[in-house]
Amino acid sequence: MRKQCLLCMNFYADIKCLKKHIREVHKRLKPFQCPVCGFTTGRKATLQLHVRQHTREKPYACPTCEFKTGDHNVLRKHVQRHMPVKKYQCTFCSYSCTERFRLKDHTLAKHNPGTDDDLSDRLSIVTFPDNLSTVSEEDPGTVYIQLYSPHLSHPESTPC
Repeated sequence: MRKQCLLCMNFYADIKCLKKHIREVHKRLKPFQCPVCGFTTGRKATLQLHVRQHTREKPYACPTCEFKTGDHNVLRKHVQRHMPVKKYQCTFCSYSCTERFRLKDHTLAKHNPGTDDDLSDRLSIVTFPDNLSTVSEEDPGTVYIQLYSPHLSHPESTPC
């Protein structure tokens, strides 16, 4: 039966998972310590993953190519690259990939994001109030579209 944390209202599969959550998140207990650098964590698996950075151990290998890693989640994502059907398809060319952020990066790099691109997941539309000093006095009701890209150091604001 699912159990709910009364501190953050998240649900967990059972009481064991709930207790682990409270110990690691709310009490911030970190009983596992790296013998090499002193890094501490609340999870044994996180410590094991961390220690592999020091030992350079890579026990997880791709069955298709020579790729090896110390993190089973990295291997899982890597293996998806070899699959014939990719979940994300570019609407402008034949590019496809298995992760959404890669498609976003591709679209920004290869296609003009100012014309036919679907920018809905990168737009925030803000109407500035009339009394805000940054709004032009000639057109105080201008709506600005703010384009966000992780590759840009500053968002670009363009009036409509």
